[in-house]
Amino acid sequence: MDGKKVYPLQSKSFQNGFTLLEYLILLFFFSVFIFLLLYIFNPFEQMQIYRDSTRKADLAKLQIALEQYYYDNRRYPNSSINPNYRIIRPDATVAEWGQRWQLPYMKILPKDPSFPKQTYIYYASMNGQSYYLYANLERGSLSSKTCNIEGPCLSLWKNKILFDACGGICNYAVTSPNVSP
Repeated sequence: MDGKKVYPLQSKSFQNGFTLLEYLILLFFFSVFIFLLLYIFNPFEQMQIYRDSTRKADLAKLQIALEQYYYDNRRYPNSSINPNYRIIRPDATVAEWGQRWQLPYMKILPKDPSFPKQTYIYYASMNGQSYYLYANLERGSLSSKTCNIEGPCLSLWKNKILFDACGGICNYAVTSPNVSP
């Protein structure tokens, strides 16, 4: 020979690429990794949490606007009757969610992130001295501060409102300071 030492592995030719078994093993580990990511981060639950926090924030903003309205007018705005349960503007027209209401209190009324499937409910007492705002939280009892842990807010029955008027179980409410959800 010419002084080169030949190693047995160098004499064999190697195939380029992966075998079917190697592809299956890679697919298995990739699938397990994706499953673990989905399990840990759960994008569906994260979207529910986001929509529920949006609902809570919307009702909190509306609550502030209603209190300012009360401060100026010594009464809360009237509500439309069953089944709409919306705020009535001073010009006696019904303000739908996502439409204009009244300046300076609130330019546009918020609407549920899952609208039209779900909606908010506004109910005011006949004398205008109290109100109830309802929403349906998707996570139900898993969300904090729901009215009733396993069902609709108890004040719905008192006000003769259907428990599912929100498009789902109305399980979250904010109210005027003189009543409770």
